[in-house]
Amino acid sequence: MRKPQKLQLSIVLPFYNEKKSIQDLLDKYKKFTREYKFELICVNNGSTDGSEKIFQSFSKKKNYDFVKVVTVKKNIGYGHGIMTGVKSAKGEVVAWTHADMQTHPADVFKAYRIYNKEENNKVIVKGNRVGRLFIDTFVTVCMGILASILLRGHYYEINAQPKLFHKSFVKYLSNTPTDFLLDLYLLFIAKKHHYTIRSFKVRFHTRKHGKSKWAYSLRSRFGMIKRTIQYIYSLSQ
Repeated sequence: MRKPQKLQLSIVLPFYNEKKSIQDLLDKYKKFTREYKFELICVNNGSTDGSEKIFQSFSKKKNYDFVKVVTVKKNIGYGHGIMTGVKSAKGEVVAWTHADMQTHPADVFKAYRIYNKEENNKVIVKGNRVGRLFIDTFVTVCMGILASILLRGHYYEINAQPKLFHKSFVKYLSNTPTDFLLDLYLLFIAKKHHYTIRSFKVRFHTRKHGKSKWAYSLRSRFGMIKRTIQYIYSLSQ
């Protein structure tokens, strides 16, 4: 009897009112099942647009048995959704990225190939976004400079996706932020435990469907910037 192939990778995707992109996104990931043994953990992060019914239909399709659905009843935040998925991951390597079509699924597998070239598992592989609007890039650079100064390290493109690491790193992720500050926290903890950070360029596309929980207005954006600055300061103490 043929021995089952070991699960290589767990990919966590947080969905919030993304029902229009689910079919296309899952079909794109399905193409990679020919080359990689992975589970796609789709976190239905408190969606109110009927996404749950779509996920239920896919769970019954044999050709989509790589899809694992995790449901969060109420949206507490991006970070909470991600970590809910991470805690259910079974793969040797764990990754998370966007489910809103802003980053391509191929980026995750490129990150995985970069990871496999390393001599040990003390490495974090992350994206480095190109093709963004000037104002978004400017804010990102400013936040990176501030984090680098206060946290005494190199922090660049903090929120760029994907993020990928060995499953053993999960034990360090306690008291995680429930929002987008999760990405900063991950890098901070990685540097604290002397992990190597590897970055590679990813094309960042415009969101096609769904909506952001934090970037839906100027007020919300400024609120997130303020919270980020406060969090950077708190980590520096």
